[in-house]
Amino acid sequence: MSAWAPSGAVEPPLEIEGLRFGWGEGAPALRDCRLRIPGPGLWMLVGSNGSGKSTLLRLIAGLLTPTAGHITCQGRPALVFQNPDHQLLLPSCGSDLQLALPEGLDDAARAARVASALAQVGLAGLQQRPIHTLSGGQKQRLAIAGALASAATLRNANAYDTIWTLLHEFQPQALFLLEEGYQKLPEELLTQSGVRASLQHRLTRSEKVGADYELHFDGQAKPIVARKIILALPRAALEAIEFGDGVLAPSFISDELTSVLQVPACKLFLVYDDPWWIDADAGKDSGALGGLRISSTDLPMRLCFFFGAPNKGDRSVILATYADDVAASFWKGLRSSDYCRRSELVSSEDAILCAPDAMIEAAERQLSAMFPLPTEVGKAVDAAFCDWSDAPFGAAWHAWKAYKKSWEVAERVRRPDPAQHLYICGEAYSTPPQGWVEGAINSAEAMLAAHFKLGRPDWVSDSAYEFEI
Repeated sequence: MSAWAPSGAVEPPLEIEGLRFGWGEGAPALRDCRLRIPGPGLWMLVGSNGSGKSTLLRLIAGLLTPTAGHITCQGRPALVFQNPDHQLLLPSCGSDLQLALPEGLDDAARAARVASALAQVGLAGLQQRPIHTLSGGQKQRLAIAGALASAATLRNANAYDTIWTLLHEFQPQALFLLEEGYQKLPEELLTQSGVRASLQHRLTRSEKVGADYELHFDGQAKPIVARKIILALPRAALEAIEFGDGVLAPSFISDELTSVLQVPACKLFLVYDDPWWIDADAGKDSGALGGLRISSTDLPMRLCFFFGAPNKGDRSVILATYADDVAASFWKGLRSSDYCRRSELVSSEDAILCAPDAMIEAAERQLSAMFPLPTEVGKAVDAAFCDWSDAPFGAAWHAWKAYKKSWEVAERVRRPDPAQHLYICGEAYSTPPQGWVEGAINSAEAMLAAHFKLGRPDWVSDSAYEFEI
C-alpha cells in the first residue's frame, strides 16, 4: 500500500515511511506503506475491502505495533470506531467524555471542555442524557465529541456512517414543523394531489395476471388491478404479504428484505386532571417550539416528555414513557388482553392501544422515583399505550445489519426486479438517514426520481439529498 500527498508544511501533522505489518505467518497487511498529510483538514483514506485501511488507522492510533517502518505524528491521535457502542463506556454523555479529557484540568475547565465538545457536534446540553437513549447517529457524534474533548490534533474516522455524519449532520439544515403531527403530512399530500385514499385495508397477497398485478386486501371480496405497485412499507409488513409466482423472487425476500434489524419501541401517554409536574419544575427545556421539556432516567421509562405550559387545574397529558430496544420489553411484559382501563383516548377499533392498570402503576412508581417528595405524582385519569413492534409495523425503526452494503441493497430494494413494475420505499431501507422521517421521504424521492423520472419538489433544500446514492 502506498499513498503520498504533496508537501505543504514544514512539519506535517502525520508522516509514515516504510511501514510494514502482518497478522501471524500470513501475507502482510501493509508493505512499504508511505503516507504524508501536509496540514490540517478532512482527509479520507479510500481503498477496497481488505486493503489495510482499518489496520493503518489502528497503527496510527497506537493500538497495533508495526513490524517495520516508522510513524511520525506531531499531535495526539484519537480513533472513532465504526460502531460507537465499542467505545462509549459510561452511562451518560457527560461522564463518558470525562474519560477522554487530558490530565491537569480543574473541575471548571473539565466542565467547559465537555460542554464545548458536545456543542460542536450538535449535542449541546446533553451532559446528563443517558447514552442508551441516543440514536445511532447521535452516538456517532458523541464518539466524535470524545475525540474533540481529548484535544487530539489528529483524529481517525472509520467507515461510511461516520463520514456521512461529518458531511451532513454538522452543517445547518432546514427545519419543517408539522403543527398537527406527523399524520398531517400524508393527509395533506393526499389532499393536494387529489389521490383517493382507502384506509384500514391490509394487503395480504399480490400476484401477476398478464401485464397487470392483482392486489388482494383483507376484507375486500374483489382484488384491485394495477399496472404498477409502490409498496411504502416496513420490513414486517412486506414479509406478511404473500407474493405470487414471478412477483418477488424468494431469494430477494430471504436475503434483501432481512438485511435490516427491527428495533422495538413503545410509548405510554398519561392524562391528569391537574399538571402536578409544574411544581416539580420537571424536565429540561429542549429549546423546541411549544415549550417541550424532557426528563431522562435509567429506569425502564427512559424518557418523559412534558408538553406546553398548562395551568394548575387544566387536564393535561404527558408522554410518560418513551422506551426502545431492551427497555421496551419491560412494558410489553405488562400488557394484558384480559383487562384494559376504559379510555377516552382509545376507540373500540384501537383496542391495541389500551393500557392496563399494572402498566400505569409501574409508570407512576417510576415517576415518583424521578421526582421525589415534596412532589406528589398524581393518579392518571386516562392512558394510551403504543407498541410499534405490533403488526403491521414490526418495529419502531430499522438499522442495517453488520457487513451489509446499505447503499447497494437500498438501490436494489427500490426496484427488486427490473422486469417487474413493483417498487419499494420507506424508512426501513433508506440511506441516509435510516430511522428517521427524513429517511422515509428521501427513500421515496430517490425511487420516484430513478424509476418514474419525477424531479424533487422545490421545497426540499436539505443537503442530505445530495448524499443519497
